[in-house]
Amino acid sequence: MHPGRAFTREELLKHVWHDAVGHERIVDVYVFWLRSKIERDPAGPIHLVTVRGSGYLFDPPRTPAVDLASHDLTTGRLAPGTAQR
Repeated sequence: MHPGRAFTREELLKHVWHDAVGHERIVDVYVFWLRSKIERDPAGPIHLVTVRGSGYLFDPPRTPAVDLASHDLTTGRLAPGTAQR
């Protein structure tokens, strides 16, 4: 919803965990686990990055444009007999 915006740990705690009481560092633990799931190299993240002095920024991977006519929208796969470009 907010591409290019860094969120502080406090903001993430408030918006993700709502009124739960917790230490801000719990956000770091969850960021660590998320990076292990979404980053090709979690030690050198490019999608879930730390912005020093600000917090964390999520920059989702860009996907190439998809020709919807050649895809089965129920499975997300190419329709039978369609060549992949």
